[in-house]
Amino acid sequence: MNKTKTEVDSYVEENNGSMVGTNHGIIYCGMNYVDVRSLCLDLIREEISKAKDIALIEAKKRDDELVSQILKKAADANISPDDIMVALQEPALQFDFIEAEKAYIKYGTAELKELLSDLVVKRIEEPGHNLLQIVLGEAIKTAPLLLPSQINSLGLKFVLTHTKRTTVVNYQTLLEYLNQHVVPIYEKGISEKQSEFQHLSYVGCATTSIGSSSLESVLLNTYTGLFFKGFDEESLKIVDGEKSNILYPTLFTKCLNDNKKLQINAIDEETVKELFEKLKVKQSHQDYILSLFKSNRMNAEEVRDKVIETCPKMEQIFKYWNDSLISRLTLSSVGIIIGAFAAQNITNDYFKLSIWI
Repeated sequence: MNKTKTEVDSYVEENNGSMVGTNHGIIYCGMNYVDVRSLCLDLIREEISKAKDIALIEAKKRDDELVSQILKKAADANISPDDIMVALQEPALQFDFIEAEKAYIKYGTAELKELLSDLVVKRIEEPGHNLLQIVLGEAIKTAPLLLPSQINSLGLKFVLTHTKRTTVVNYQTLLEYLNQHVVPIYEKGISEKQSEFQHLSYVGCATTSIGSSSLESVLLNTYTGLFFKGFDEESLKIVDGEKSNILYPTLFTKCLNDNKKLQINAIDEETVKELFEKLKVKQSHQDYILSLFKSNRMNAEEVRDKVIETCPKMEQIFKYWNDSLISRLTLSSVGIIIGAFAAQNITNDYFKLSIWI
């Protein structure tokens, strides 16, 4: 029911001549929902546009950084700018180059810049359509999907299970090798979470097997000559009328772990066979000498203790190897390539990739 004029006049008088009040059915009208939404979206678009401009500046900066690093490393590898331009005329290399640019623009980490520039330069050196070229291209696409710790884990696995230092002939050279080429990779930071190892399998860098390979067995098989217990000269059998150490004195030496005993003078089985050929050792003697080489070795615990005694920092690496999934990894071709370059960037090593690919 509407108020009469008299009632309205009375209401105005009661409120000092003002119609302003609360809960009397009077509503102020401002911006509606559509107008407010439109204004907010305009403000957001403006901020997004500003952020996009800043991101574009950063993207250009990162692209320049990567290209400069590639040119620098190419020059170090004696690849001229003209050679690079010729190589870039190949569509496949253009695809790989663009993948590297996209990856570094997206993530922009120092580790990724080093790795991608190495991969691109090596890719430039492989113009022919071969397996190494294909794997390098896959590595360029895969590397950005990995954390630095995962890349370092690939490097550690590669060095310990896929390489052998020919300079390691005694415990002093073993110490130098471990301190210069193994420990620095571990100390750079490695993966420990199960999920990080699972991700390595997901992106195709490795497979995870049920069984594992202990670090003790890896070192024993790679550097067997360091881990002999030795044998007495009197225990040697006479073959074809003479003892082997008399017929082939350079094949034998004093045991590194007991100078009162003898051992085969070789670091691994491959070296033994090379000596057989060089010294023209009879087949009947070869079989016996190989049997000596395969026996009188330390067990796993003794190997571990000897390595830690030689290089105390290896105790952490043995523990890491036993406690993580790294012992169960088998590197793929892509994992080998990334691991090799990861190790190279940390230790300044050089690896001839055609050996493995």
